[in-house]
Amino acid sequence: MHKPISIETTNKVLSPHGGIIFFNDMVNRLKVQQQLDSILPKTGKKQFQKFKSLLLGFICGLDCLDDISLLRKDSLFSQLTNGACADSTMGDFLRAFSQRQIEQLNALLFNIASELRTLLYPKDDFIIYSSDSTPNEQSGKKMEGLEWNYKNQWGLDTLGIYDHHGFHYGMDVRAGNTYSSNGNSLLLSNILSNTDNGLKKFFHGDSAFSNLEHYNTCINGNCGFVMALSEVSWGKLIRGDLNWKKTDLEFFGKQGCEIAQCCYYVKGLSGGKKSLRVVLIRAKVDKEQQDLFRGLYRHYALVTNIGEHEKLPVMKKKRVRGKRGAMRTMLEGYDWMPATMENIINFYRSRGNTENFIKEQKYGLDLKHYPCRKLSANKVFGLVAAMSYNLMRFASFFISKRGCYSKRIRFSLVNLPCQVVRHARKLVVRFNHEVAKEVCGKLEELQRMLSMISEDTS
Repeated sequence: MHKPISIETTNKVLSPHGGIIFFNDMVNRLKVQQQLDSILPKTGKKQFQKFKSLLLGFICGLDCLDDISLLRKDSLFSQLTNGACADSTMGDFLRAFSQRQIEQLNALLFNIASELRTLLYPKDDFIIYSSDSTPNEQSGKKMEGLEWNYKNQWGLDTLGIYDHHGFHYGMDVRAGNTYSSNGNSLLLSNILSNTDNGLKKFFHGDSAFSNLEHYNTCINGNCGFVMALSEVSWGKLIRGDLNWKKTDLEFFGKQGCEIAQCCYYVKGLSGGKKSLRVVLIRAKVDKEQQDLFRGLYRHYALVTNIGEHEKLPVMKKKRVRGKRGAMRTMLEGYDWMPATMENIINFYRSRGNTENFIKEQKYGLDLKHYPCRKLSANKVFGLVAAMSYNLMRFASFFISKRGCYSKRIRFSLVNLPCQVVRHARKLVVRFNHEVAKEVCGKLEELQRMLSMISEDTS
């Protein structure tokens, strides 16, 4: 039997987004407003409030500029953003940024990501950067930069650089048919030059980034790299006399694989280098998969400037039995290991997590599409989204040791119903007893960590 439902009214002002006080506190303690003073366009009023409206809007689940008008009806969101702004005003704000200001926003993105990562992992002695691009399909026809890409998709293209913890350091929104690596070496060079000297730097990327420009960017930046080598290049190498050895590594789901290594001579390398190291893995193909050109094996090759005598951080894994008896792989964190052929391959395989970070931004913050006709405005829109993503990524480690993604973050930290009270020039946010206890505990932990920034700058 269903219980009858009655509807009653209340004069209390309520908000469904009580948890944005976490992120508002992060913005204040990171001194984002002070860092933006010299960046934001001077035309118009309340420029930082517009920026903050978009920043917090992404965290609340904003899908398009129209949602700004809906979010400003939320009393708490409106109070924290000083009334927010209309969606049309937000469009004018995004279009007001110059190319120089966009470059400065990229620098701010790096600063925020670096600060948050240092707070979470102050004992880290290395950092692994990874670049990748993703297409952004669009349905419009009059947007700047819309072109057909190699997948026959109509839209724009986004390039991003992430670290192994998932923080976002550099971003660019480009024309739809831009090759993946175009412009990445400049972004990466700036990031490497500004990275803390106490960190050992590494980079991995797919075959699109495997070219002389990126080799030299990493070498000049004192950065060890492992990149996939295109078939055009490794096709010549496997014709040589290679010493193939058995390995326990799987390749395309097959066991009984073999690995080998050789020198790859490249003209124009920096630092007086003449050659790089190539690690290859191969697996036999089934008879029905064999063809005239590929032969009996399927190959994959990685090029690196890391010698066998050096060490690199490799993700440790172990096999454990789950609750239902099935065996599964459990990650245990990174450990310094010799740069053997197997460890070079395992190091590169950790790059696959970068695609999860990109997917999180595309679907969790709805960067699958961009809203503006002007390409520069879409660049700003994407950069603000990347900053919001970094704040959410930082907060996710308060929920899980390995971090989590936007859906869980919003359920756990953002979508907390509260009462909003204003009196004596003070804003009071009231939760029920159980939620208030949890919120205060997490807020105290957050403030304890972020207070380190205030101590460093004082």
